[in-house]
Amino acid sequence: MNEYNFNVLTWGEFEEFTKDLLSEEMGVSFQAFADGADGGIDLRYSACDNDRTIIVQCKRYKSASGLMANLAKERLKLDEMSPAPERYILSVSLDLTEDKINDIVALFSPYIKQSSDILAPKQLNSLLHKHPNVEKRHYKLWIASSNVLQTILSSRVSNYSGLIKEKIIDTLETYSPTPSFNEAMLTLKEHGFIVIAGEPGVGKTTLADVMSYYLLGEGDFNELVALPQDINDALEMMSSDPDKKQIFLFDDFLGSNYLDDKLSRREDGIFRTLIENAGRLRKNKALIMTTREYILHQAQQSTEVFKDQGFLDAKYIVDLSEYDLVTKAKILYNHLAVSDIPEEHLEYFVDKKVYRSIVRHRNYNPRLIEAINKQKLWSDCLPESFCDKVIELFNNPWMLYEDIYMNKIDENARNIMLVMMSIGRNVRFEYLHKAVVSFDDTIDETQLRRSIDVLESTFLKTSKDKDDQIVVDVLNPTIYDFITHYYRGHNHSIEKLIRSAVYLNQLTHPFAISADSSSYELRASLSGYTPIVLSESGVEAMKEKVLSSWQQLPWLGNSGTPESFDIFDSISRLSDVSDAIEEVNQEFSRAVLAILQSSIPHTQDVSAALNAFDTYCDSDDLPDEVADNFVHSVVGAVGTYEDMKTVAEIGWSYGIKKFVLDRIAERIAQDEYYEDILSEEVRQRLTDGEKDIDIKDEMNDTLECYGLDGSFVDNEFNAWAEPPEDYDGSSFYSKDDDDFETQREMKSDENSRIDDVFLSLSKR
Repeated sequence: MNEYNFNVLTWGEFEEFTKDLLSEEMGVSFQAFADGADGGIDLRYSACDNDRTIIVQCKRYKSASGLMANLAKERLKLDEMSPAPERYILSVSLDLTEDKINDIVALFSPYIKQSSDILAPKQLNSLLHKHPNVEKRHYKLWIASSNVLQTILSSRVSNYSGLIKEKIIDTLETYSPTPSFNEAMLTLKEHGFIVIAGEPGVGKTTLADVMSYYLLGEGDFNELVALPQDINDALEMMSSDPDKKQIFLFDDFLGSNYLDDKLSRREDGIFRTLIENAGRLRKNKALIMTTREYILHQAQQSTEVFKDQGFLDAKYIVDLSEYDLVTKAKILYNHLAVSDIPEEHLEYFVDKKVYRSIVRHRNYNPRLIEAINKQKLWSDCLPESFCDKVIELFNNPWMLYEDIYMNKIDENARNIMLVMMSIGRNVRFEYLHKAVVSFDDTIDETQLRRSIDVLESTFLKTSKDKDDQIVVDVLNPTIYDFITHYYRGHNHSIEKLIRSAVYLNQLTHPFAISADSSSYELRASLSGYTPIVLSESGVEAMKEKVLSSWQQLPWLGNSGTPESFDIFDSISRLSDVSDAIEEVNQEFSRAVLAILQSSIPHTQDVSAALNAFDTYCDSDDLPDEVADNFVHSVVGAVGTYEDMKTVAEIGWSYGIKKFVLDRIAERIAQDEYYEDILSEEVRQRLTDGEKDIDIKDEMNDTLECYGLDGSFVDNEFNAWAEPPEDYDGSSFYSKDDDDFETQREMKSDENSRIDDVFLSLSKR
């Protein structure tokens, strides 16, 4: 039989659980009341003329002494009731000795008829065993039960460090069940995968973790795999055995700087296969992904797989603006109820109704709520000052890091964080060391390790990659935002950083030449922060660095290791610099012409190559060898429908000389594999449910560019009439949707409802 930790529930959750359990056991409907001062009644059942046939009190205490002191007051309330209740039931969250139970029976005589009317954990566990539907309805309690925890902890784990009993309990104690869980479960059930998106700190990772715990506890899945940031390795970890029951957790799957580092063609294809497999094999596979919403939005502008309807349907946005105030209040309450905040500070917080300002605050965010306890904002201050500091934290979220950054770490640590900000992603220790030493040659490898130890768990985190190498990353994405905010206006540090850059990322990731640039506008509209606009001397430093080093700087790719970029890739990433600085523009023109006159450059990005050629090779007397080499370069890079479409789209705009584009299209059409690429695109769209007429309309210009017409789609449609097999046999996927349906409270007085949540805080 399961043993439950009832203290994982907050007071309000414990009361709701007791109501459901007693209603099932006794076959009657108990009435609950608003949280707060209860007059001695938490739950009530009324029969005939007596409106207090049975009353129930729910007590969530961690110590028997605190419980007994409170019960003495409850007995006085009973004696004052008119009419008096016929029966009194007490539900408590902590274990009681036989002597304590006898004392309580004597205290509440004649209202407690027998000792079995005292429901301590042993009795509650027995009742839950009889009513598994109540058990599953309160999934937070169910996950924390001994048997389910053991099932979770005995699951096979790959690359995941969070499957630890203490971490699971800590997560559940502060987690407040919201509509997000039920809605996300329905989405996962329907598609076999889910993309949980939202702004920083809204609880995406927590939701993904709790969903994983639930699925493991159910027994439908017995292996949890945390996919690596390198998408190239992710597919290999998805077992080809369709009967192997695996959950794949892909946290921050687009990384923290997708705006700079798009998926390559191969990675796009791998990702498409990954989600297709999860959907096709959803009998025994579940793929849970999280990302920042603005990064996902940008990815959808440039990567075909993220535009697919099936992918869009599996997207779930955690949007705090859609949470009602009571839901927000419960999230705040849960964190405060298990915090170390002194009682006098909490009492003042509740008495002055500071929580009203927090739940309505424009910057309301669970991560900031968590910081109240983590940063011990009450230390060395009176209750009034504590409340002021809480409000200031929400008014100025940067203060979460500012004091530590300015006063608690040394200059070496700050220099390391500045370099990390410029790189913009997790990076192997050895490559971070190279960039740090270039910025500050006094930081040797030993000093770097010591500083990272200091920064770990506050600003940074470390892990091991597939080659057992140390990888350094920020603790959470908002730290990048803070560092960018902090160094805005620190011109000397910024110029030194530019001049010392050893990776191309360091020039393109954090900076904009002008607030009028397209890059600046894009980042400002999509992200939670704006890039640093360089000063006049900063622009000069950027110009000198680009002119002297741009072809020698490698790019730190998805694996966090340096990659050599071809000339078109590099120019594409530095296009804002070229647009704003004429000397750079001229240098790029000379370089492109020179390399095309002497060789066929390898390129990975068809769009970057076409745009660079259009910008820097627009002379009327273009040498034949330049055109020939460029055609060969682009044709060698085409490997996806998106590449073929890009060639066609550039042709429509006539930005490049038509004879060059005609030759590219002709050469591609001569290769046998081009029809395979188009065929795969059509079949994928048919599989996703698109109509053949819609596919024809969208692909018409692309097909025409390669000498085809709408009949090509018709032929594919006839050859691909049957959709792939639909796996839906596991118990998770065959459950009724009602298991996850949610109800929202609909009451009129918001302030009163919020106040009711916090009046129970003293019962923690």
